[in-house]
Amino acid sequence: MVTVPAAALATRDGRSVVFEVADGKARQRVVVTGPARQDQIVVRQGLAGTETLVSRPPEALRDGDAVKVKG
Repeated sequence: MVTVPAAALATRDGRSVVFEVADGKARQRVVVTGPARQDQIVVRQGLAGTETLVSRPPEALRDGDAVKVKG
């Protein structure tokens, strides 16, 4: 089962999405979500579970935008 922090989910064009960080860029990924478990959301389709995701993606973030990983 793949879960993501609720803060990583965003809505774009009426769809649930997350932004994966790949090669210094944000890549929008459409996901199919399931139930919430505390502060985590089950992702039924769209992720393998090994991706690095943007937490709290701002409304202005778009596919292909440059991002930096902190921490």
